[in-house]
Amino acid sequence: MFYAIAGGLAVVGVILFVVGKKKSAFKSTMAEMVTKSISQLMQAEYAEIKGVASCDQPITAPYSNLQCVYYSYKLKRRQHSTSGGSSRTWHTIDSGSAGVPFTLTDQTGAITVDPQGADLDAAVIVKGLVQGADISQLMPEGVPKMLAGMLTQLATNPMKVEVRGVTAGQSLYVLGDVSRAPDGNLTVAKGDNKFFISTKSEEQLARSLGRTSVLLYVLGAAFIIGAIAALVVGLRM
Repeated sequence: MFYAIAGGLAVVGVILFVVGKKKSAFKSTMAEMVTKSISQLMQAEYAEIKGVASCDQPITAPYSNLQCVYYSYKLKRRQHSTSGGSSRTWHTIDSGSAGVPFTLTDQTGAITVDPQGADLDAAVIVKGLVQGADISQLMPEGVPKMLAGMLTQLATNPMKVEVRGVTAGQSLYVLGDVSRAPDGNLTVAKGDNKFFISTKSEEQLARSLGRTSVLLYVLGAAFIIGAIAALVVGLRM
């Protein structure tokens, strides 16, 4: 038993270390990149750009009715423990994401950004508890009435929703490959390198990545120490 516990703790510890190393490596990549003006961008380059998002045909984020160029959402319902106890847990009953190409503009020009396939770090635009009657009202027009009705019926227990999105007018940090679209214009889209879009500033991202990587390293070390302790106990028994 102790050997199994030690093995499980060690695996989790290694995974935390690996994820922490990836976060730290991405922070270093950001630090090495030089922000380029949109007018200076060239085809087939990996670029860091900053600008303001705009879109002629935005999409509606579920449970918010806000117009976005990208959104992701999760709807969770609180349920009692299956063991019959008093404990309750939150279970995801609906989730999804969507995005449309948008224009990123700085003081020198504009470029199209296709968010499909990007690692998007979007701000929370809606978060809170919802009642069953509220769900059908907050769903966008394109959602089938049957789905809205099913979700409403499931709402006998408390529910909460979180929606993240990028709205028009937001300042964005974008790191991605520049390519030429079929219409001949330059665009930023998914390529061979990491494609990242965030509503945070570069400084905020650097601080967040630094704190997260340190925390993951500490947790990883704690799990590995726990694995060693479990192994020692197992050897002594």
